[in-house]
Amino acid sequence: MSGCLVVAELGVNANGSRDTLLALVRAAHGSGASAIKVQVRTPELHADPLKMRESCTAPVGELISELEHRRRLELSDDDLWALHAECRRLGLEWFASCWDVPSLARMRSWDMLFYKLASAYVTDLALVRATREAADETGATVIASTGATTESECDALMDVLGPA
Repeated sequence: MSGCLVVAELGVNANGSRDTLLALVRAAHGSGASAIKVQVRTPELHADPLKMRESCTAPVGELISELEHRRRLELSDDDLWALHAECRRLGLEWFASCWDVPSLARMRSWDMLFYKLASAYVTDLALVRATREAADETGATVIASTGATTESECDALMDVLGPA
């Protein structure tokens, strides 16, 4: 891939709906995006099962646990296959921000050009090391967001990632 990479940040905005996910992919393609980025995480590692909240995946006013909310937002393997097929059909690349090592392991089976480190997790040096290793083994590029980091945290990140 050469030139400018225009990435449509889908994150978890499909709200657990495959139909919405594919509609977002088509809209991004129609807007001129060249790549799609989603978020992949292991809900049990990122959500408090006791914290109750409203959710875009539940009827208005119904409270569900933060863990259930995260589980409902997460893309299944079938969702990822549908995303992959639609991106290939449209000529788009796709990749994911992996928020933890198990999610990174899950994504390694996909032929992605990029692995993305979210700024909130670039201080998780075990995740950074695992991402660097995955990229080295597959020939992918690591994209690291640093918006939520200090200068010393960026230095530690670069010590693991090495020169560009």
